[in-house]
Amino acid sequence: MNIVFTPGEDFENLIGKAEFNVVASRIAQAATLKTEKAGGTTVDLEAARAAARTQNSGTNGSNPDSGSNTNGSTSTGDNSSGGNDTNSTPRLTINKSGTGAASVTVNGNAVNSGAEIAANTEVSISVTPAEGQIPTATLNGNSVTLTENDGTYTGIFSMPSANATLAINSGSTGAPDDN
Repeated sequence: MNIVFTPGEDFENLIGKAEFNVVASRIAQAATLKTEKAGGTTVDLEAARAAARTQNSGTNGSNPDSGSNTNGSTSTGDNSSGGNDTNSTPRLTINKSGTGAASVTVNGNAVNSGAEIAANTEVSISVTPAEGQIPTATLNGNSVTLTENDGTYTGIFSMPSANATLAINSGSTGAPDDN
């Protein structure tokens, strides 16, 4: 038996007529919804991705943005090289201690621990210590200069080209470092 199938005009041009719509990842959708519910107006997608990676680390591809490559491995987000994250953007780990308040921002947007920040990007620190307390900050063990203005201390550093750890103590007593 020999069957010959000749597709009609609509079927032949199916791919040419197809429309593809870009859709935000589940992580982006969840971060947007969370921000909207909280009454916010700005979504930090890098922080959302970092939080999802941290939350899903060691779960063998159960990340909501995971998908199968043609070779059967999984990819996360924009990483198309397989299951291993080959993204070379350094991450900033933030360790806060003390009784005061501290925040870290890039271009005015809040940064959470684990966020990916491009090398040489200016990172700002703002610390409001409890009364009588003197804040300190270190990046990879080296002091970050904090300048006081009306009870709030601010500092700026350039993100290194490798992962870094920022330690902020918003409430230590004693004289400020001269470093």
